Amino acid sequence: MNGLHVPEKEEINVILPWLQKERKSNILFPLMCVIAVFAGTVVFSVFGILNNAPVLMPVLLIGILLIPSIIIVVKNTLTENEKVKRLKDGDALITSARVLDTGLKRMARYSYVHCADVEYIDEGHKVTQEFVISKRISKRIKAGDTGYVIKYSAENNKWLDNKLVFLPGD
Repeated sequence: MNGLHVPEKEEINVILPWLQKERKSNILFPLMCVIAVFAGTVVFSVFGILNNAPVLMPVLLIGILLIPSIIIVVKNTLTENEKVKRLKDGDALITSARVLDTGLKRMARYSYVHCADVEYIDEGHKVTQEFVISKRISKRIKAGDTGYVIKYSAENNKWLDNKLVFLPGD
């Protein structure tokens, strides 16, 4: 394991397919949720108009539900596209990492997320961090596997934050 560095072509070629799969999932799920909100708003508005409800109700529903949902999806799409673009351009730092443990973490009473405890080197120090990962990645990795931690710089782009991303190495 070495510290954070600019990715080489071989590393980009290994990481890029995983990042693109994650990007697709991270864009499609919120988009489907917005489509469901839109369909629900339309159905609710049509039934409201047919039952002589005030015309203001559909406008309020669109303003309260649909517009914020669309803003979230647009922001999410721009962020995910920027992650892929920056990795392709080599404008991100990566380091090799080793998976220590994987499993589920309880977030609420009936809510769980897949997590991986990962060890990597940052500025000469070993760091152990827990990453929230997708189900696809959790099925692919186990303790002892290797992967990569990607660090994006948010100074030139307001959509990206300085959080780290873990992706499997193979």
